[in-house]
Parts: sequence; C-alpha cells; structure tokens
Amino acid sequence: MPQTPEERRAKARIRHVRYRTLNRKYALARQREWNAAHRAEQSIYNKAYRLTHKEEIAAKKLARKAEIHATQEAYRAAHREELRAKARIASIRNKNRSISPARLARRRESHRRYAALNPEKRLLKEQKRRAQKLSAPRNDFTLEQWHQIKKAFHHCCAYCGKKQQHLTMDHITHISRGGSHTMHNIVPACQSCNNKKFTGPPIVPVQPLLL
Repeated sequence: MPQTPEERRAKARIRHVRYRTLNRKYALARQREWNAAHRAEQSIYNKAYRLTHKEEIAAKKLARKAEIHATQEAYRAAHREELRAKARIASIRNKNRSISPARLARRRESHRRYAALNPEKRLLKEQKRRAQKLSAPRNDFTLEQWHQIKKAFHHCCAYCGKKQQHLTMDHITHISRGGSHTMHNIVPACQSCNNKKFTGPPIVPVQPLLL
C-alpha cells in the first residue's frame, strides 16, 4: 500500500532526529556553518515571522511564564523548610560580614543621591514600609495613584486649600488606628496640616478621591 505524504514526512523526521542524535557533533558543526552562511537571510525571516505571528508569540510567552511560575511555586512548597534554613544562614553570614568604611560611605552617598533625585519614590517606599510594619489591612498604594490624587486636588492641601510644591501623604484614618495604605484613605496635605492632624481625625471635613 503506497504511503501518504504525511506518513513519508513523519518517517523523514524520525530519520532526521535519529541521525542528529547519532552524529550530534557533526550535525551541530554543519548547523553552525549554515547559520553563518545565511545570517542575513535568517534575520529577515525572523523579523517577518515576528511581525506576522505577534499574538501567537505573546501567547507562548505568557504560557511559558505561567509554567515557570507554577514550577517555582511547586518547588518552594516542596522545599519550604530547606529554603528557610538557607535564608537564615545567609542572613547570619551577611550580618557577620564586615563592610569597609569606603564602601559604606559610597553606599550612603548613593542613597542620598537617589533620595534627592526621586523624592516621591522615596516617600512612597517609606510609607509602604511603615504600613507593612503596622500591619495595615490594605497596602496597595502606587506612585501613579499619588499623581492622580494630587492632580484631582489641583496640587493643593486637602485641609487648608493652599497650593504647595511639596505635599505629604496623609491617611484620613491613621494606619496606627486601623487605616489602610490605599487610594481611598489618602489625601494630599502640607507638612503643617499633617503635623496638626497627626494620628487624630481630619482637622476639617474632607472627601477622599473615589475612583
């Protein structure tokens, strides 16, 4: 019975795989030679393929990321105690490691320079860490939301109404009293009004930004 084209192609693929397995070094050398001789042609083909298969490539990337994430989660779940022990050992080793004064000075200078160039990022990082320490119910405030809030209040203090260049993040319900570090609990305030309010209720009625 004559073979179909599909059967012939399948058998040819099997022969090709068997040949490459038995002659791996020779096949790899031939492949490298071919790639070097057809580099420009391959580059054009790859660019055209990426343009015509954008959705397929994006779907494969997402599937691969999900697969990697699932593998990592499974590994962490199966080796939880081992990973914790390694983390404790690394923490002790880092504590006992001495840092030279010159390196410590460079690190401090780098931190000061970053804080001067990125005051809002530094402020957001400090507030997020503070909310984490105080176990805030929600801790999902972002820099983009902070820009939205300031724009909605026209870069003015929510309490005194004065326009300020440097505004602080004030929690309507303070984090120490069970407030969340989230968009619906934060308004912009000048440093003076923030100090007056401290951990108490708002000094004047204020409507948070509800989006």
